[in-house]
Amino acid sequence: MRYKLYIGIALLLSALNGKGQSFKWQASLEQVTKSGFYNIALTPGLIAKTESQELADIRIFEKNREIAWLLRKGTDSTDTAGTLNLKHYSSIPGGTVKIQELKDSKQSLITLTFDKAYQVNKLRLTVEGFRFYRREAWLAEPNPNYKPNRNREPYNRMLSFVILSGKPAIIELSGQNRYKKLYLIIENEDNTPLTVKKIDAFQENMHLTAYLEKDKRYTIKTGGLNMSFPRYDLDYFNDSISNNLPFIKAGNFSPAQTLTKQQSSFFISKSWIWGALTILIAFIGYLSYRMINEMQKKKR
Repeated sequence: MRYKLYIGIALLLSALNGKGQSFKWQASLEQVTKSGFYNIALTPGLIAKTESQELADIRIFEKNREIAWLLRKGTDSTDTAGTLNLKHYSSIPGGTVKIQELKDSKQSLITLTFDKAYQVNKLRLTVEGFRFYRREAWLAEPNPNYKPNRNREPYNRMLSFVILSGKPAIIELSGQNRYKKLYLIIENEDNTPLTVKKIDAFQENMHLTAYLEKDKRYTIKTGGLNMSFPRYDLDYFNDSISNNLPFIKAGNFSPAQTLTKQQSSFFISKSWIWGALTILIAFIGYLSYRMINEMQKKKR
């Protein structure tokens, strides 16, 4: 009987506390002057605030109404990222470069650090050296299991590439990924180390496409944990919606004030809350009465 009491209380309390999915960040979208489909750029700064690498935790709201959207990738950049096949990429800001010469291993260790964990899809190195050079190199990420004096490297090697004179040094990273720190290991052998003057990082361009109505206010939210990718009817009409749409901007992100996903007005009304509390009290009273009766029967 006690187990039934606990289970009943837990179920009712969970019903009272069911508040939907919480978000950490929110920003207002630019208001539109004409109803229609618009693109919303997923900038590196916006992506860095998401918790899901698949971007499953992004939502758009008009008040408490969730707005359907399409996720699209590889669109032309509005940034001037350069001419080396970077048309569909946006620059990631704020990377700092630290260079160490490891004489014992005849290597150069370059550490690239960002202020946030950005999605990095491409790196471009600017290097100088003797007129002719060819160096084997590695891209690596920090080793979370590294412990000093355990004969382990402080990084996990991800992919190898070659730095060759006369050719642009471009490194492609596949898949969804977030990095706050990356390492480049250059094998110098008996050569003079190259001078790494700059490392530029880029994210593949992505945007959301959504139907927005004139003069209505919309909010984009992100940063929710363990969210599933939304399933909208709009997904079935991707080919029917043009990619050549006007872009609107998201404002500056701030900590989310309204932390709930769209809910039924019935479940957030005062009548529902008081009704649930009344049922809970009655349920506890009934189970208590049953328990007292059972205890008295055992004594007899």
